[in-house]
Amino acid sequence: LKDTPENRKLVEAQALLIDREMRVGTFNYLHWFPYGNRAGYFNQQAVKVKPRTLAGYYDEWILRKTPPLVRKSLARDYRQLFTAHIIPRLGHLFLEHLSPKHIEEFRQYLLQDRRVAVKTARNIINAGLRALLRDAREIDGLMAADPCASLNWPRLKQERPDPFNEEERDKILEYFYRKKRWTWPFVYFLFWTGCRPSETTALTWGDVDLRTGRVEISKSRYMGEDAATKTFGSNRTISLFTIVVDMLQDLKPLRVTEGDHVFLNAIGKPIDAAHWQQRYWHTALRACDIRPRKFYSTRHTFISLALSYNFNIKRLAEMCGTSVAMIERNYGRWLAVGEQSETLGETFGGTKSKAVKYQRVTSKGVRAASPFRDDTRSSKKSPLSLEDCNEISPFSSTPADPRKPKKRRVEKGQK
Repeated sequence: LKDTPENRKLVEAQALLIDREMRVGTFNYLHWFPYGNRAGYFNQQAVKVKPRTLAGYYDEWILRKTPPLVRKSLARDYRQLFTAHIIPRLGHLFLEHLSPKHIEEFRQYLLQDRRVAVKTARNIINAGLRALLRDAREIDGLMAADPCASLNWPRLKQERPDPFNEEERDKILEYFYRKKRWTWPFVYFLFWTGCRPSETTALTWGDVDLRTGRVEISKSRYMGEDAATKTFGSNRTISLFTIVVDMLQDLKPLRVTEGDHVFLNAIGKPIDAAHWQQRYWHTALRACDIRPRKFYSTRHTFISLALSYNFNIKRLAEMCGTSVAMIERNYGRWLAVGEQSETLGETFGGTKSKAVKYQRVTSKGVRAASPFRDDTRSSKKSPLSLEDCNEISPFSSTPADPRKPKKRRVEKGQK
């Protein structure tokens, strides 16, 4: 430093701090003089640390990322990101030499050479690379700063909810009831509870209380393993509509334990939501002549329809394991729909008459009343209120139990 009045004041201030630390016994030589003449004396552990390459550290780091410390799906994602993108490009660099410029060049490589989307590049760097660098810095002490912190990312376009209307929902349910009877309860539960697919597949009979009509949501299932829910707020107890309780009563086998899963596939194993979606979901939408949408739209459908029927928004947020702010932000366009009777009837009720209560008639001639009722959010009675309607199960026959083997048909003359 140059000998100036300003620099003298700075040095005097540091001297006062050092003197105070010495008097109270908290003085750290390496903090004030990391490259001083006596740094080796105060740092007895390792004056010189052997440089580690990113690839070499990854081989050690990935062994820590195994269940139950992390989800099985997260461990798989780490391996895929590093093997396909990060190690081939940055694996030869030493961690202590990794700079923001290297990260910026890596981002340009992903966007221009690999032609990945901005969202994908962001996930590779922030979800994969940055997790390794964080542990190298905070746990193993191999880095002093985060080279990814200086990157700026553009604001990503947020996908808006794309729910089904009531007619489309009923077509889908009827398709599964007729074509894939064993999976109909699974789809029906999703449409009429708003649960996430991962929460539904993790549901066991110990979580279901048919006497009180309540279900405990406390776990999720992915890649064949049960784990915690998406967020802490996702743990909740929901009250089921009567039509859902009736469906579960018909579905429940005679002998079950508290650990048996509720929704099973055709061979009696817990449903894998990702595999089920690939095999059955889009096929059903095409057969029903419905525009393709994500499987998660069952949740969007429940929330949007509930709002359109003036369902209490706070109760809806608690039931779906989310926040009122999130519902207002993403589903706000359905909040006002409940007050517009003509639009409600046209879009969701299948009728333009304000006086007609919502009912649908299936091809089997069984009526089903919507369980949504006018709630405490508005003292004004909704024109589509169902206070005088009975909640009738939409199908009279009992879905087949996937665990019961089918009887073999024996032709005449055969033994």
